[in-house]
Amino acid sequence: MDKNSDYCHFYLDNPDFLSYVWITKTEHMRKFILIMLSLVPFILSAQKNCVNDEFTGTHRKMAKTTIAASKTVETFADLPSFIKTLPDDKVLTTRKPPISNNPYFLRVVEEERNVKVREAYIYAISRHADNDFELILGSDPDYRKSVFFKAEISGLPESSKDAYATLNTVRTKIKNQFGNVCGKMLLLMDNPVKVTVTGSLFFDIEERPGKTGPKKLRTTTAWEIHPVSEITFN
Repeated sequence: MDKNSDYCHFYLDNPDFLSYVWITKTEHMRKFILIMLSLVPFILSAQKNCVNDEFTGTHRKMAKTTIAASKTVETFADLPSFIKTLPDDKVLTTRKPPISNNPYFLRVVEEERNVKVREAYIYAISRHADNDFELILGSDPDYRKSVFFKAEISGLPESSKDAYATLNTVRTKIKNQFGNVCGKMLLLMDNPVKVTVTGSLFFDIEERPGKTGPKKLRTTTAWEIHPVSEITFN
């Protein structure tokens, strides 16, 4: 509250909307309480998926929770040099047979690559309803000079699966660094976090490049590193 003003404001942040509310001092407390009570259902809904780390989605579950079979890890100095090696999105969106969202649909041949990007910067992190952590990576510590690319820390498969221990280690690192990130996107525009990222390729047929996410951080491809199998904070 600004003591020198006839108004006060509250900045409210929840998974579904952002509100900047101006109200007079004489009625601010009553309205503030009503507003906060109205947010309870949204807050509870956002938090219900943050009680565990299991992958709770169905779309391409097997591919998202396993590491590509390739024994080689291709190493790149930065995001631009890595992105240049990716097939054009049209190759994947028009391929025959097409990629399916069936839970048991495995990687197609174009996705069977493991890659390591030595230098990238985390500009944003959010947690999906399926428990995946989505990272928006930039190529430069200045977002105005960056090329952006997505990487996902997968929700965990069953503990009996081969990738469980590896993916669990990565999730632990992310949670130690950023917390649960439950219910909102964490933006790091002014202080992006430098990382080295290793993981498997994944083409997200539901992604609409350039159409989703923060306007200044949008990617130009539906390719992702998913799941991330190793991350180092530099």
